[in-house]
Amino acid sequence: MLNKENLSIDDLLKSDKNELAELFENCQPFDVAELSGPYDGVVINGNLLFNLKVGKAITNKIWRGKVFYPENKIGKNILALGFFKLDMFKFKTAMESSMDFEGDVFTLRYKYKSSINPWPVKPIKDEMRKIRDDFYIGTGNIKILGKYFLFDWYVLKK
Repeated sequence: MLNKENLSIDDLLKSDKNELAELFENCQPFDVAELSGPYDGVVINGNLLFNLKVGKAITNKIWRGKVFYPENKIGKNILALGFFKLDMFKFKTAMESSMDFEGDVFTLRYKYKSSINPWPVKPIKDEMRKIRDDFYIGTGNIKILGKYFLFDWYVLKK
């Protein structure tokens, strides 16, 4: 099992999906108010394009992390396009039971009543747990034909 206290992003980039699932299972849920402000993000593994080195490299050039506003229980993704940084794809946060793992997780839902996110983003639901202070692991899950499929693993770090 991966050692949470000494774990680095480089260690996670070398980990396979089974190791990431075991780590996620052994990490703790956290309070909705704990995340505040911007967090740097890295896609560490996934399915389809996200599992290829080229796919991760392209994704990590564009997706830079997330910003959280705990007082409103919302957040946005941070994207970089050239010299521009954009906060896009708003989500709502909550504690919920995990879809694939035991116990509760911090969830990010991109589809909600007033959502203006485009179709490829709306059916996404992220689940997150805390590795240690200011270091979090998450899964991206997309809903297709009524069922969620895990499509990527990522980390957020302050």
